[in-house]
Amino acid sequence: MLVGGVTQCAMSQARIRGPEVIAPSGSWAQIGCWNVGNALVIGGTLTGEPLAVDFGSALLVIALAIAFCVARPGAGSATSSAAGGVSALVGHVHRTLLLVLAVSIPIGMALAHLRHP
Repeated sequence: MLVGGVTQCAMSQARIRGPEVIAPSGSWAQIGCWNVGNALVIGGTLTGEPLAVDFGSALLVIALAIAFCVARPGAGSATSSAAGGVSALVGHVHRTLLLVLAVSIPIGMALAHLRHP
């Protein structure tokens, strides 16, 4: 639950920065996929339904893919040269964390299937 909430907060920063970073339809798709995916994973885990975990995981991957595409260098608005170095470092860390989350999803799916075959 904590990972889902913190990640949603981090991914929503693109929405706050404005439509020049991500189109409104893309941001709503990202938020919807992330929230529904987390709900399905949590519900599937609590009820012992690994297929619900799989479907929720697929939605999480879609949300992370949208977030990763938005976080690409050059995908946002131009930054000043003074803030460019810090902004580039923050962007790199952000993309790395998104990749770590994406790699953890198949691990969680495997654990769900091992727990409830």
